[in-house]
Amino acid sequence: MKLLFKLFFFFLVLGSSGCQLHVTDQEPPIISSEPVKQDKLYSLLIQGKRYQQFTKLQQQAECTKLKHDYQIQAHWHIAWLLVYALNDDFKCLSLDETLDLLNAIQTAQNSSNPLLWLNNNQIELLNDLDKLQKKSNTLRRKLKQAQKRLKKSNSKIQALKAIEASINKKLSNERANQQ
Repeated sequence: MKLLFKLFFFFLVLGSSGCQLHVTDQEPPIISSEPVKQDKLYSLLIQGKRYQQFTKLQQQAECTKLKHDYQIQAHWHIAWLLVYALNDDFKCLSLDETLDLLNAIQTAQNSSNPLLWLNNNQIELLNDLDKLQKKSNTLRRKLKQAQKRLKKSNSKIQALKAIEASINKKLSNERANQQ
């Protein structure tokens, strides 16, 4: 998330200066005729940076407070701080909650174009992560089933070896008695 935070700032600066940078297949947003409130975005970035300097315990407390604030007033600034500043390890919000908040930011009327572009890329990234986690869970479940079958097969093999050893012992005892 720290890298994402830096990338957001980088894209914000490039987007506000009129430069266009092609990082993904998508085109960067065209800056609208309405002025982007740079001072608000800058203060949001500074606040996010301050949260990154908190200890994990302080971040968790701030996360709880911001979640409560968001429930009271669902403002995109709060959602942005929850998603980008306090959720770098998914201990603040689950993946589904993160996607919900990003979608809420996308629908906010007063969020800026660079922010919408960044959120769109983040949503795609998190959707890919969700798919990979589901695939990983499926593979983990299949691996556990295969391990159970292997364990069962090993126990059958051990039982057959024990039977074979018993038969071989009886045969060797019979041969010894015949001589």
